Amino acid sequence: MSDELLWPDRTAISVLPEAERWQEPASLTFAGLFADVHRYANLLHRRGSGAGTPSR
Repeated sequence: MSDELLWPDRTAISVLPEAERWQEPASLTFAGLFADVHRYANLLHRRGSGAGTPSR
């Protein structure tokens, strides 16, 4: 079972967008991360990229 299904609301990644706001990290849940990755993969697929496509 995938992480986005096991723990959709848990934090998957947390970053500090700015040093001044170190107490306010930007975070993304497993479900949000999965959705973003899926959306980006679909974009690449629509633009003709696929498995084995060389990067430039």
